[in-house]
Amino acid sequence: MVSIYGTGAGQLFPVAADGSTTASSNPPLRFAAVSAAIGGQNSQVSYAGAAPGLNSGVFQVNALVPAAAIPGKVTVLVTIGGVSTQSGANMWVK
Repeated sequence: MVSIYGTGAGQLFPVAADGSTTASSNPPLRFAAVSAAIGGQNSQVSYAGAAPGLNSGVFQVNALVPAAAIPGKVTVLVTIGGVSTQSGANMWVK
């Protein structure tokens, strides 16, 4: 399992006040569908929402690294509501 962080995920529910810190007990979640691909393979997303303990506007996606992922540098792509993250994001798989 890996945690992927970013900004610009769109509206969450419930809406958080600007500059507030996200509570870990009940963080806001995404309205739109979220998917992830690691190394070009679909990944199971177990959580997609605000990043607990960080400022509002930072999102977190927890995704399972596919068992068939080839070791080494692989691409990471998150899609939220049909809009994908920019290309060029990578991670290392052991």
